[in-house]
Amino acid sequence: MKRSPYNMDYTLQLSREKFAKQEPPRMAEQSGCHFSPATESFTVPFLGRTYTVSYPDGSATDTKQPTQSNSKPTPLPPFCCCIT
Repeated sequence: MKRSPYNMDYTLQLSREKFAKQEPPRMAEQSGCHFSPATESFTVPFLGRTYTVSYPDGSATDTKQPTQSNSKPTPLPPFCCCIT
């Protein structure tokens, strides 16, 4: 794998590998994000937008929906903040 000067691709790969090894209910509880077993994905409010993060691969998709004002802000997406 070709690495960038900042190793971003490699760092993302490692984060996704660790993400896949975690238990979704525990990650949801720790992050305050909703996990849907039916779609195997997390709903993540982040910087005024709502993202869907699939489990176990950790790919994130912008849902194009603004974050509701009463939702709890999340400092980082789950693949960054839920790894223990």
